[in-house]
Amino acid sequence: MFQIVEIEKCEVCNTLKVKGYKEGVTDNIGIGVSHRTREFCLECFDKNTFTNSNGFTFLRLKNNLYCYKPYQYLDFGFRPVRSEREIDRAFNPEKYEFEMWLSRYES
Repeated sequence: MFQIVEIEKCEVCNTLKVKGYKEGVTDNIGIGVSHRTREFCLECFDKNTFTNSNGFTFLRLKNNLYCYKPYQYLDFGFRPVRSEREIDRAFNPEKYEFEMWLSRYES
């Protein structure tokens, strides 16, 4: 899923010129959003990510939590997790699909 490349500097441990990952991360900056590429060495990326069985990868970075959705979603890169409901959807996508279907019900 993530491609290993040569990075300039790990954003977590500041190690220079090592193998790691370059990933797009979106941040809310108060007046909008910022999209940028961040670099992580292999060790820091492994320590700070968790991938569940549905293919969602979570990134813990400082005091923020980000989510990378599987390929069937149109979002690319890590996006901020805004609520506990987003985490619930990642671990139970069928429940989310059911909620969407139920919300479209018209009597």
